Amino acid sequence: MRAVSTRPPSLNNHRGPGERAAALAASWCSRRIGSAYGRSAWQLLADAARLGLVRHGRPEAWAAGAVIAVARLNGLLGAGRAITAQQVADELDVTLGALAVTEQQLARALNVSSYTSPRPLP
Repeated sequence: MRAVSTRPPSLNNHRGPGERAAALAASWCSRRIGSAYGRSAWQLLADAARLGLVRHGRPEAWAAGAVIAVARLNGLLGAGRAITAQQVADELDVTLGALAVTEQQLARALNVSSYTSPRPLP
């Protein structure tokens, strides 16, 4: 039996995969490409979670898929651009395959073109 004085488990442990994925994607985008892109990625994953799409899999993979979807829509993805898929995969510790699968699932379930950022990259 645990002592009464022990701290309760962190609330982060109780967040669903969609919430964790949205937070990861928004944080990554805000740090690397700007807060407007972070809001777009967060909204994309929040909508996907509401539809029940983000139930299984690692939150990092969903975050990476959302980052790539937002970057692709805004012309930020590819050689000589702001980011590459490999960079996102490496920084979020996922494989390119996992990133591609989650991006495709998001694109099939949602009209991802509506998640473009309102401002250009700084």
